[in-house]
Amino acid sequence: MTLPRSRGGMGIPSDWIIWSTVATAANICDELITVRELDGSGYTTVKRYQCHTVLTTGAPPGDNLDVTLSAMAGSYAFTGGGYRIWAGAFRTAALTITDRDIIGTKPIVASAVGNASEPANLVTARFADATKNYVETSPKPIINETYVALDGHESPLDISLQATTDPRQANYLMGVALEMNRPAFTVTLTVGGIGEDIALGDTLQLNIAGRPHYSGRTFEVRRIVDSWN
Repeated sequence: MTLPRSRGGMGIPSDWIIWSTVATAANICDELITVRELDGSGYTTVKRYQCHTVLTTGAPPGDNLDVTLSAMAGSYAFTGGGYRIWAGAFRTAALTITDRDIIGTKPIVASAVGNASEPANLVTARFADATKNYVETSPKPIINETYVALDGHESPLDISLQATTDPRQANYLMGVALEMNRPAFTVTLTVGGIGEDIALGDTLQLNIAGRPHYSGRTFEVRRIVDSWN
């Protein structure tokens, strides 16, 4: 993001970035996960995410950033006066919204987002395999048999992992992509003062009377509208 545009970056000033979110994302990338050995003989641990790529000045800077973020199932947004960045991982809820926080005259709307008509249950990918001299290849497909049975047929999704070179990390990213392609439960509501403590990308839980199906779920804040009245 701070890399000069002449080198393929976005040229964003450093003080426009909320660096604490970058540090959190980096720590998530460094976490160890257990994966199967490449020869199938057992299990080992690798970092959750690693990025190995060469950026080109011939590509738009935003595309270069997307390539980098693809290696960690990442996303970013400009909010609250700076850029925040997230790595793909579960994040424990930071706070809980209760009835006393809800503006009583405003509706609470529950809905679903995502590919509800044709959600993926099988994922294939292309990546530069470091174990095969960085030749572009396809790792083992990821398939969720439970989803296939639920959907009644196989529904494929193909992704490009231009900054991933380890087939085990590629498989992990494919699993993340599969889950992110499934329909997600969303809630839209209006809150009072507690809204000043909520930022885009935060995670929270809802404890609202008469809506037990909200309880125990962790929601990610994907959109905020700030009304000064």
